[in-house]
Amino acid sequence: MERFFREEGETLEEAMPRAKSALRRLVSKGYLEQRPVLVEGGRADSSSNPLRRAEHRQLWCYSVTPRASASLGVPLLPPLRENSVVHHFKVLNAIETVERQQRAAGGRVLGFKLDGQLVQEEFRGKVFNARTQQVVPKFADAQLTLRHADGSVEEVNIEYVSTKYTDEMIRDKAAAWRGSRTIWAAPNQTTVARVEAITGQPAFTV
Repeated sequence: MERFFREEGETLEEAMPRAKSALRRLVSKGYLEQRPVLVEGGRADSSSNPLRRAEHRQLWCYSVTPRASASLGVPLLPPLRENSVVHHFKVLNAIETVERQQRAAGGRVLGFKLDGQLVQEEFRGKVFNARTQQVVPKFADAQLTLRHADGSVEEVNIEYVSTKYTDEMIRDKAAAWRGSRTIWAAPNQTTVARVEAITGQPAFTV
């Protein structure tokens, strides 16, 4: 709704009926498919109740169909394993958050690439075999090109850290991208605090 439907001066709540109607039409015409996804919501952790469970939300997620890909020339997503769908959604949520922050600061996001595209570009045309012992680089979940209010352009990484990431995994990723800015996102404040302690960089909840 934020990117495709909301008009200037309009709130998301005002745009919602028009957006939902458009999505229903696209699904009925076979250009989008929808699926329910259960997403763990971010929450403030309660020291008084350490066993308190995170809130969950059921969302409708939409993806492009083969019909839309063929007729409109848009790429299809690679098949996502069930346990990867929520991670993918959280990454998109983090990108949208950064877009809003950039606009509020007078800049904009010029474009972004997800990890699948980054991997494809890195290895296009290369031939590998066991004898080369090629070191495979670590790819962030996404890479954004930002234009700041002063006109400068910057490429930044976005990485979503789920509660299953170990400290070592976070440390390895931060080390691999040293020298470039990484924007970190996580599902709750406990993981945010862990990321910030390990990387020395700020993180936010999605």
